[in-house]
Order: sequence, then structure tokens, then C-alpha cells
Amino acid sequence: MRTDQDNRSKQICDTAQTVSTLDAARIIGSARQDGGALPFMDAYVAASLELLKLLANVQLSTVPLTVLNPIMGHTSTLLNNLTAATSYNDRRALDTRLRDTTVTAISKAYDDLYTSTAPHLALALLTSTGEAANQAHVELASIKAAKAEGDRILAEVKAYAIDAIVASQAAHFSSEAVIHEEYAQRWLGGIAGSAAVVLLITIYASLHPPGALVDNSLPLTVLAYIPRFFALSVAFYALSLCARNYRTSRHNYIVNRHRALALSTFNVFASTASDSKVKDVILAQAASTIFAPQTSGYSIDQAEPLPHATAIDLLQRISPPKT
Repeated sequence: MRTDQDNRSKQICDTAQTVSTLDAARIIGSARQDGGALPFMDAYVAASLELLKLLANVQLSTVPLTVLNPIMGHTSTLLNNLTAATSYNDRRALDTRLRDTTVTAISKAYDDLYTSTAPHLALALLTSTGEAANQAHVELASIKAAKAEGDRILAEVKAYAIDAIVASQAAHFSSEAVIHEEYAQRWLGGIAGSAAVVLLITIYASLHPPGALVDNSLPLTVLAYIPRFFALSVAFYALSLCARNYRTSRHNYIVNRHRALALSTFNVFASTASDSKVKDVILAQAASTIFAPQTSGYSIDQAEPLPHATAIDLLQRISPPKT
């Protein structure tokens, strides 16, 4: 039974689709060869053509077979009458009785087809509209889900890029800290060596003092002490130089180690922060840590780092002003 309905519905659609082969302009009453017009405008011709076009694009497989059979008959009748109207030539136009008969046949066939199909066409169109609306809602939900997924992926990519930059900078500062720690150990060894030289010179000078006066001559005595003073001065200079460079390397080791540790904890603070402003502050602090100038620490006045904005200062800067 269901197959019969599907077949009859397809047959109706195929029959209605033959309307595309008709000369609609001639049926409606466009210009003839002699410039006149065929008087079929009052025969519902335009409405008949539109009804057949609509019927050709609507599925009626859910309509009972007892209803589809009359619809098929009315469709064929209307198409036959419209086809006959296309052969309404100039000679036959003089026969008003034939014209009236054709007009009446088209009008009746249209009324019969419209009456039998109107409820089913309305239901089919309403159903298709509802299906289209449901499909639109599904597509809209899919688009929203895709947008949300795209936003999530974009946020993850941004977070990954920030994490990668911070991690690379942390690795850089960690490497610098290791290098300066090695230098500090070397300079510490230099301090020990210089101090040992100073101690040896001092002990030697104490154990082997020159006579009170060389040949009772002050210039000769001073001349005898000059090499000892020179050697002791060089040893003290070396000790001072090693101490300064040790302080510099140790200072740079501490600064770079602090920066590496600070950047290593960036992900922890950023992931636990729930407020976007706090995350911005943490990111600003990370940028400040990366781009802040590093003092050498060679002299005493450079031992302290240059002041830079704290998290509280940055939070106050980005917070909206109180009214």
C-alpha cells in the first residue's frame, strides 16, 4: 500500500513537471504573429501554471491513495486543457464558442485540482517549513558549537604561545644563572689564590726583613723595600679584582635564578587566577621580568635592581577609576 502511494505521488509530480514544456506566454495571451492577443487571461491560466509548478515540487506520499487518484486525474485534465490552449491559433480565435469552451474547461479543471490539493499542499508546505526551521535551528546550534570550539582552541593556542614564550625565557635565564654561578666559583678561587699570595708575601717579608738601614743609607733602604711593596700591591689589586668580579657573577646568578623561578611559577598563578584582570597583571609582571634591565652588580651602587612596577601598582593602573 505504501509503495502504491509513493508511486502515485511520483507520477503526479512527474506529470505536473511537464508544465515546463508548455509555452506559458502563448497560453496566457502574449503577442501573436499579427500583433493581436489571445483572450485567455480570464481562464486562471497563470494560477493553473503556478499550481502545477507547486504540485511538481511537493511530496504527497503521505496522502491516502483514495485521495491521490482523483488528484492524478485532475492534474492530467488540467495539463491536457492547457496543452490544447497552446494550439489556439488565429483562425480558431474567431470561433468564440470554442474559446469559451476552452476557458470553461481550464477554469473547471483548475477549481477541481485546487479543491482536491489545497489542504494537502498547505500541510506539505507547513511540514516542509517546520522541517526547514528545525534544520535551521540544528545548523545554528552547530555553528554556535563550532564557534565556541573555535574560541576555545584560539584561547588554548594563545595560552600555549604565552606559556612557550615564558618557558623559553625561563630556560634562558636558568642557563644564564648556571653560567654566572660557574664564573662566581672561578672568581672565588681567584680570591683564594690572591689571598694566599698576599699571605705568603706578608710571611716572607716578616721572616726576612732587611736591615734597619742598608749601609746606614735611607735611599738604599727604601730601594730594598720597593720590590716588596710592588709585589704586595699587585697581589692586593688581584685580590680586589677577583672580589669585584665574584660579586658581579654572584649578583647576576641570583638575579637570573630569581627570574627563572619567577617565570617557572607563571603558569601556576595564571591557571589559578579567575579574574581576567589578575591574569593581565600576572602577564604584565612576567613581561616586566623578561624585559627589565639587568644591572651588572660590579659596583656597590649597582647592587640593587632598578625599581619596576609591582603587581599591586599594575592592578591599580588597569582598574577603572572610582567615581
